[in-house]
Amino acid sequence: MAEAIVVSKQEPQKPQRRKRGEVDADALFLPPCVRKARRVDSTHWANPSTGWKPAVRPALAAAALPLAEGASQENLWAERQRLKKWSRQNATAARKLPAVEGWQAETDAETTLPWSTSASSFAGALVGQKDLAAEPRGETLDVQPDDEPSQFDMLTPEESIAKSEIWHEVNRDLLEYWDGKRRRKREMQRAEEKSKEKALEDLTRIAQFEKHRQERQEQLERTKQRRDALDTDRRLRALSQLDGTGDGEAEDDGQMEQDTEEEEGGMLQFWQADGSRKQTFTPHA
Repeated sequence: MAEAIVVSKQEPQKPQRRKRGEVDADALFLPPCVRKARRVDSTHWANPSTGWKPAVRPALAAAALPLAEGASQENLWAERQRLKKWSRQNATAARKLPAVEGWQAETDAETTLPWSTSASSFAGALVGQKDLAAEPRGETLDVQPDDEPSQFDMLTPEESIAKSEIWHEVNRDLLEYWDGKRRRKREMQRAEEKSKEKALEDLTRIAQFEKHRQERQEQLERTKQRRDALDTDRRLRALSQLDGTGDGEAEDDGQMEQDTEEEEGGMLQFWQADGSRKQTFTPHA
């Protein structure tokens, strides 16, 4: 029985269309023309099937520090943090730490460290660290010739004056504004002080005037009483028809008018004593 062998013609594979936004992982290592060519030609040299791979820089592996005896990775980190903090706070005590190569010296480190630990665990926790005793501190450094400022770091007196003049010229508007602001502030303070002094003088003058007005009112009351008494006496004398009554009345009237004029003149002299108020004063009855 003859077996029928069917041979199907294999068609070349069509390149798959990529979705928008989809990018190969190694697209950043190739220019656009190479990426387009390798999508069309499956035998292109930039295809992974031909053995091409992007050059990747090998990651630097961090050197693993040996752990102390009976210590884990977590408490090693904690030991380092505590040591850094303690060394910053106690620089003098940190310089007394043992300085031995490999940190394997069996010394009494417990008396120096603020926490309880043995010398071997302390040495193992600080493998690869600098010796704190050998590292100089700020308060123990000596001043060296290189520490002095160079001639380029400091300005000469002439350069300083020139720089100040340039700064004043550039910022003239700002300086004038500040000067005007200070001047206006001083003027306002002086004006406020003058107004306070004037108000105090006015209050004093008003108080004195009120005092004299009361005194004048009292004097007018007394003068009125005297006039009333004279009028009563004149009427009584007229009724009694005594001799010399006319001469006595004239003398009393003249004396009363003289006293009234003296009182009113005193008030006018007080009111016109102040040079700022030269005006006619009309007394009220």
